[in-house]
Amino acid sequence: DDVVLALTTAGTVKVWTLTGKETKGSEPLFENESKELRALNALFMTCCIYNQRIVLIVCSKYWQIYDAGDFSLLTSVVSRRGDRWLGGDFLTNDRVILWSDSGHAFVYQLPANCNVDSKDFHNRGADGEEPFLYCMLSPPSSRILECPPAFQYVVVPSRGQLQKYLLRGDCDGRLALWVIPEVPNKDLAQIKQETFEAPPEVKPVYSLSLQDAWDAKQPPPPGILDQLEKLESPAPALTATIYLPQQGRLVCGREDGHIFIVPATHTVMLQVFHGRHQSIEGWPPHQVLYGHTGRVTCLLYPHHAHSRYDVNHLVSGGVDFSVCLWDLFSGALLHRFCVHAGEVTQLLVPPHNCSTRVQQCICSVASDHSVTLLSLKERKCILLASRHIFPITAIKWRPLDDFMVVGCSDGTVYIWQMESGHLDRVIHGMNAEETLSACDENANVSMSSEGGMANPAIHFFRGLRHRNLAAIRHAAQRGLDKLQGPVQSSIPDSVDFERMRGCPLMIQGLKTNPQDADAHVLFFDIEALIIQLLSEEYRLMSPNTMESHGLIQQAEYMKVLALTQSGSPDAQHKIVDFLGRVKDKAENMEKRLKEKDMPTAVDIQGFLAKVKEGAESVQQKIQAKAESLGRRGSQGDGDAAVKGCTSCRLSLSEI
Repeated sequence: DDVVLALTTAGTVKVWTLTGKETKGSEPLFENESKELRALNALFMTCCIYNQRIVLIVCSKYWQIYDAGDFSLLTSVVSRRGDRWLGGDFLTNDRVILWSDSGHAFVYQLPANCNVDSKDFHNRGADGEEPFLYCMLSPPSSRILECPPAFQYVVVPSRGQLQKYLLRGDCDGRLALWVIPEVPNKDLAQIKQETFEAPPEVKPVYSLSLQDAWDAKQPPPPGILDQLEKLESPAPALTATIYLPQQGRLVCGREDGHIFIVPATHTVMLQVFHGRHQSIEGWPPHQVLYGHTGRVTCLLYPHHAHSRYDVNHLVSGGVDFSVCLWDLFSGALLHRFCVHAGEVTQLLVPPHNCSTRVQQCICSVASDHSVTLLSLKERKCILLASRHIFPITAIKWRPLDDFMVVGCSDGTVYIWQMESGHLDRVIHGMNAEETLSACDENANVSMSSEGGMANPAIHFFRGLRHRNLAAIRHAAQRGLDKLQGPVQSSIPDSVDFERMRGCPLMIQGLKTNPQDADAHVLFFDIEALIIQLLSEEYRLMSPNTMESHGLIQQAEYMKVLALTQSGSPDAQHKIVDFLGRVKDKAENMEKRLKEKDMPTAVDIQGFLAKVKEGAESVQQKIQAKAESLGRRGSQGDGDAAVKGCTSCRLSLSEI
């Protein structure tokens, strides 16, 4: 029979016995045995794979060995002062390895009363023999870590034997690997007879971090703006990056508060294909914006998000609590918004279907848990939401209700009126989650605030009752989103995807934490690059050259142009619209004649042939008139042509 062990945080161990006859529809299986142990808030529990009679339980201050038969305590070891145990495992039936939050690992030999194969098993002698520490695995450096490292005990077959390793990873991105030494019992007996203050230390056989790998590379990988600095002086770190594909420019904010604007293609060519170590002078031509007194934390080009914003505007936020509005082309500082009491962490764009006033605003989030709506047109703050107690994790929008919804880390949701700037209400618990989910629905669906927060099923039946297909569709989509997982904080516009796909080059800045410098990833869209190169090539060709290459049919195009040429644009539109309607009528009638076997089908087909001949004659007349008058065709001629063909349309409708 199989046995399942479970240990609660209160120190209660429970035992279930499985016979193998259990099925999914069988009765619930209750524990066979439970017992209170001195193991509060246990972190780790494992059974010995060599002999499942003994169990290792690890708590933060001590680890213990128990007999799985009656759960009697066999031995216990307290952690060193200042250390906390994290976990452990069995090396053999009488040896264990434990690791602590200091980054060290300790190898013990268990006493005879913990060895099932020993005659003294379960019989603790009067001498009170304790586990013997005979080896310590020391970390590669003595640096104090900001958080406990992660350990993993691994057994790998090697050359017909099982090699035991201990793997450690820490918060510095460093990996360390130890080979756990195999000490025979004979040598271990000799070590016990010796006296030493500390057990022998074993250094890792392999230790490497990503930082070591980057530092070892010569010459080092080029930065995106390294060419702007001299080789002797290290360049300030880049802290914010935004790429403007329409202008082909790259905007980088630095740690010293300066913002650099450089041509992206030239910069990439210089840094990727040449590098800073070659010291090429004069590249790239750049523009510097001075305005922040500290690190630039975020950048935003509103026009890239929506065309309603001015194409000249660039927005930046920094640790100096300010949001700066720049003229992208002249480099002038247009305005400085100083409304936050903490560093600006994020800049957002409100939806396009907000009120007219809010459409000219951007949203800024700061570390003091405040959110603002800054009007780029009025150059002032129209909303300051600063009553949030906990950090902000989500910004949602209800533009039809004029609401800005702010989610905090404690689960609380604040609903603000954007136009008036008043706090509408504060929501907690499940209602807060419902509100955030409802904000992700399509803003084009007209609904009340109560309807938006309703259950998807209720919303679905309301749509059925009112025969609102849009509401039904979005209620179903909301239900599917709930089944598939949590809803994303923001749904990007499909126009943004089209813009991104049309760019041959995209530059994305990334970082692992807010304190790191920006690294940059370059995305090359080969298909978009080919299309752009061909478009530039064709733009330089004349129509005759393109026709000779078989790219266009200029003669056919001129025929169509002459046919619809008229001195009056209204007449031209009328002619084109009329000819299209005649074509549609003819096609519909042909389909109806084929579907119905009418006695007069032959006569009707003959009539349609006459109609087509009449249309062709009218087209020839229009073409002849356009050729004779050129661009000076009169409005009366166009109207006469339309009137001349009206009888054909009436005849078709009468049929």
